[in-house]
Amino acid sequence: MEMMGKQNLSVDDASALRNVRKWKMRTMLLFGVLLVVAMPSWAQRTDGTTSDQTQCGVGKMAASLRDKNPQVLREVENQWIQAYGDRDAQLLACILAADFEIASMPDEKLEINGKQHVIDWMGSKSPSSNTVEHLHIKTYGQAAVVRGSYLVRTPDGKPVSRFQFTDVFLYRTRGWQAVSREIAALPLR
Repeated sequence: MEMMGKQNLSVDDASALRNVRKWKMRTMLLFGVLLVVAMPSWAQRTDGTTSDQTQCGVGKMAASLRDKNPQVLREVENQWIQAYGDRDAQLLACILAADFEIASMPDEKLEINGKQHVIDWMGSKSPSSNTVEHLHIKTYGQAAVVRGSYLVRTPDGKPVSRFQFTDVFLYRTRGWQAVSREIAALPLR
């Protein structure tokens, strides 16, 4: 249909033109709504989070992770150590960033592993009762370094190992996320 001007349109042509305009407006409105709904998930993905963290948005841990006060990292560290003991992969996935790295010291090969390696390793271990012994938090703006030690016990309470750790947390879009851990074995006392 070629248009010469509005005065040359028939009643049917004008009606068809109005329908096309309505369709275009509805399409743009639908696209706008989809964009607004999808935007938060796109924005969340820019900070290194993954789809397994979509269930991290509820409960006490979610509130702790989003609280900007770095002192909440005390609770996060306790939850992290307990997640190891309980073999709670979902909780651990909430705490560790997608770009998380861990290294053990002393390590002859300087082997660095990522988040999925930690979750897989944890699943291969026996349940334990883990407790944080010491904890020190130092902040640097949107970053925090947490140093401490923890004790690992068998389910019947027998101490089996101790570790010291240095963790680095960054405050990102969805809150505090662990991006790095250095860990070393300590002697049992």
